Amino acid sequence: MELFISAKTVQYHLTHICAELGIRSGSELAARFREDPSWGIVSAQD
Repeated sequence: MELFISAKTVQYHLTHICAELGIRSGSELAARFREDPSWGIVSAQD
């Protein structure tokens, strides 16, 4: 069995996640990860 999600679905969720985090662009998101690659990663213990 294969499952697929559309690009639109991914865009929808990323847009809402970024809005919640105060990120306004893909460039800003990339910059945050360049500054701190562990940024946004939540451990299973949290």
